[in-house]
Amino acid sequence: GCPSPDRPLVRVLRHLYATRKVYDVRATVFARDQAEGVLQNEAKRCVWSRAQDRGFSATLEAQCLERAATRRSACGGAQGGAMAVALR
Repeated sequence: GCPSPDRPLVRVLRHLYATRKVYDVRATVFARDQAEGVLQNEAKRCVWSRAQDRGFSATLEAQCLERAATRRSACGGAQGGAMAVALR
């Protein structure tokens, strides 16, 4: 794993887990450069093309994102990102 300088985020996620409630958590990392943007777009196309046959699921999204992520290390940091958390 990568060392995480963003400890406040880790604390918040651990707190949400500890409440034992069900949350939807969505995170988006912004691309650092054009090459990373191409990989993110490839992952999105993977999700939508495969979701037509099997329906959308978090597992499907994770599989497509992992496949794209294996081509580039995320340890170098990111341009930024966004996170949304909603109680189900």
